[in-house]
Amino acid sequence: RGGRRGGEGKKEEKEEGFVWADQPLEGNNNNNSKSNGTTTKPPQGIYYGIGEKQLEKAQEHCPEETQALVDICVKIHKREQAVHQIHLKRAEIRQKMGEERAKKSQKGQNLKESRNSLNGMFDEIRGLRDQLRGVDETLKRARGEKSKILREFPYKKQEDPEFFDKNDRIFDERIREYEVQVESNVSRPEEMKLLKKISEIKKNKQKLVGGYKKAKEEIEKGEAARTNLQFRINEVQKKIDELKGELDGGKKERGEMEDVYGGYLGQLKKLDAEEEKEREVLGGIRKEREVAVGAVNKKLDVYYEGVRVEKEKNRKEREKKKKEMEKRDEKRQKGDVKRGFKSEVERCEECRSYLQSYLVLFSSEEKGGREGERVLAHTPEIVENFEKLSLVIPRCGEEIEQALVDVGEKKKFYELIWELEKEEAKKEEKVEEKEGEKEEKEEEKEEKEEKEEKE
Repeated sequence: RGGRRGGEGKKEEKEEGFVWADQPLEGNNNNNSKSNGTTTKPPQGIYYGIGEKQLEKAQEHCPEETQALVDICVKIHKREQAVHQIHLKRAEIRQKMGEERAKKSQKGQNLKESRNSLNGMFDEIRGLRDQLRGVDETLKRARGEKSKILREFPYKKQEDPEFFDKNDRIFDERIREYEVQVESNVSRPEEMKLLKKISEIKKNKQKLVGGYKKAKEEIEKGEAARTNLQFRINEVQKKIDELKGELDGGKKERGEMEDVYGGYLGQLKKLDAEEEKEREVLGGIRKEREVAVGAVNKKLDVYYEGVRVEKEKNRKEREKKKKEMEKRDEKRQKGDVKRGFKSEVERCEECRSYLQSYLVLFSSEEKGGREGERVLAHTPEIVENFEKLSLVIPRCGEEIEQALVDVGEKKKFYELIWELEKEEAKKEEKVEEKEGEKEEKEEEKEEKEEKEEKE
């Protein structure tokens, strides 16, 4: 009582006590705040300072005070609607400011990324140029090595397309000359000198040809690397030029955004001044509402006290009736004792027939196989049912105890049979395993003999 109405109370606290009502001020079309001196249903979407149920009770028990409260709250609501419109305008402006701020932030982020990219490209192009210098040095060294090797060949005309073939022939002729001398019965020391010269010519030829090929490969790789590096340098330079243009344009756009954002800030200041005026008026009307709520609550206190007294009186009457009913139940139970004897005898007969139907399953020891399995599978259920019967009907206790003994004996009998069957099955499995091992050994022996025969 005196608390805020669920949804509306929370809404009012949302913006310093103001209601965010979206329904008409006078509520339903057929209801007005005043009608021929009598109260009607108050308009919806308005906070009245007390809960909804309390307001209905107040309309019933103190209509004059309630109507005064409703009139004050309608005035407050109108002012709150005016403030609400200010809030909507402010929210709209703030949304636009947020969008503008997001654009500005995104633009700043883009500019920052562009600057970082530009710096990264500067670093990249410096690194590429360093690599290019290294490749040029390698090319220079390889070309010098190639020229040096070409000068050491016996045939000197490098522009001749048959340069290498002619050098090969010169080397081969020299080697052949020495070989011919070796074949012409020279002395052993002379032969060793000739063989040494042949070896030196071959080594020199291999060194020159190998060195030339290596230098040529280095030159080809270096030229390819240089072409690739130069292409990459040109591409990075293009990107640098493009980014510089984007940065200049982005700075100009961001300055324009700053101007738009400043205009929105000026509009917000005007709205703040308008809201301050409305708040001053609302402050006085809300004090009037507090007084009106206090008057309604006093009237309601009197009403609720009467309701409490009435509830207490009704509670005492209910307790009195309850005690009377308990006494009647005790008398009825005492009268039912004699009538209950007959029903207990009937249950005893039912128990005997139930017991007999289960004992029939164990009447023949010849029953085995699936019938025995079915009976044994239900043994726990049978035992549980017998135990329940022995607790409910004491007269059957001896017969049930004997039945439980019979059931237990039969269970042991079938379990013994099954254990023996399991042991026999295990023995057969062991025998089969041994026979399988023997067969495998014989097969291995035969395979071994076949291999030996083939060898």
